[in-house]
Amino acid sequence: MSPPQKSSAPHTLRRHFQPVGNRSLVVQVAEDIVRWLQAEQVAAGTRLLSVREMAVTRRVSADTVARAYDKLVALGHLEARRGSGFYVRSQRRQLVQAASFSADWDSKWGIWRGRLLHPELPPERWLGIGRLPNNWIDEALLERALRQAARTPASKLLSYGATLGLLPLREQIDLLLAGQNIHAGAEGIVTTRGATDAIDLVLQAFSPTTAQVLIEDPCPFVLLERLAASNIGTLTVSRQEDGPDLAQLRQLCTEHQPRLFFCSSLLHNPTSSSLSPQKAFQLLKLAEEFDLLLVDDDSYADLASSHLAARHVRLASMDQLQRVIHIGSFTKLLGAGLRVGFIASNKDRTHSLSLHKSALGIANCELPERVALHALTDGAYRHQGDQIRAKLDRRREEVLKWLGRCDFKVWHEADQGLFLWADMGAGHNAMVLAEDAFQQGLLLAPGFLFTTEERWGSFLRFNIASPFREGDLRRLAELRDAAKPA
Repeated sequence: MSPPQKSSAPHTLRRHFQPVGNRSLVVQVAEDIVRWLQAEQVAAGTRLLSVREMAVTRRVSADTVARAYDKLVALGHLEARRGSGFYVRSQRRQLVQAASFSADWDSKWGIWRGRLLHPELPPERWLGIGRLPNNWIDEALLERALRQAARTPASKLLSYGATLGLLPLREQIDLLLAGQNIHAGAEGIVTTRGATDAIDLVLQAFSPTTAQVLIEDPCPFVLLERLAASNIGTLTVSRQEDGPDLAQLRQLCTEHQPRLFFCSSLLHNPTSSSLSPQKAFQLLKLAEEFDLLLVDDDSYADLASSHLAARHVRLASMDQLQRVIHIGSFTKLLGAGLRVGFIASNKDRTHSLSLHKSALGIANCELPERVALHALTDGAYRHQGDQIRAKLDRRREEVLKWLGRCDFKVWHEADQGLFLWADMGAGHNAMVLAEDAFQQGLLLAPGFLFTTEERWGSFLRFNIASPFREGDLRRLAELRDAAKPA
């Protein structure tokens, strides 16, 4: 391969592309370009082939190359100069940090995703799982709701159902939101199969294929999964204890003009931190300045007390759904298997969401929505939330002490929520510890699942509701000590 050319002429990179494995062509082209940049030590400022030329030399479509280039811009490898082309960026990341482009990373990520979503270990060993233990869920409440839903006439259950979702459930959600000072109206609410499908629907409706999406770092691993599956370029904004880094957000908005920013007002996953009112106000001003839609993932907010909600206001309550799309879920209190969530937005965006929802699936499954409706109107749902929050409060101090004994430093000592985001210390590799622990029968959640940045590589997410048995803690401490860097 010829040496890099000056920035006035594009570098050829003339090598035919050979598809490998089951990864998309976009990912494979982007991955191959990154490897080439590093192997050849291509100088910053070098201009690459145009999209059309690269497509011809690699025997793929121009759209595939365009999307691969956009991904590399989002990950900091390239920069796009309007009317000129794509150039190698200075201070670009190493390949290991471009996690979505590493086959080894993909393999490990998939393994750990499966372990956490479909654990095979006994429930008492789930120290990092993302949901409440089954024995914390009120089975009597679910049984009553199921019996009531079963009384629904078969003719209703066998129909396609309303595209927006079951109307009585949307009316009930509207009442819940009104109690949070969010006024959507039933016509401003679309039901979904949990928060994960809500993310998919928002991406389908409001993310152009050429646009890049902003996410917080760290963030829920299901969000990373959905973005990777959609082949959408991402830009990461560091999460701070009181919300996103606004200076970094401004810079990214100025350089890339993204359309969406996925964030979290209350009990962010995996840190359990919440957005301060001051930062919420500034974030909304930035959204107005850059014509940015804020997608607020509120799926863990049912674990927040009214006291926390008063101290950390939701974005939608300040904005009244003008630039905010609000995502909620009932699965955290009703159980992971009951997939019922919702999106609240203004009426214009709800129309677009409705069109895309009907395109993705012609029928709206009403049975789980009727179960959720009866659980909400039963009166016991709110009571269960109070009980679970009280349990978490009783356990939080104890878990903090246990983690301290194992030399883990908690990044943000949240006084509410399900998670603690804990650091093993500089030089430690949390994935190595998690793998060793898994071989000993302990299920942890290593930080690499929630980020594409190396700085979180020594972190793990711990679930406060986990048993944390004395023997398990001793073993965890031993494994951590054995993994100390030289």
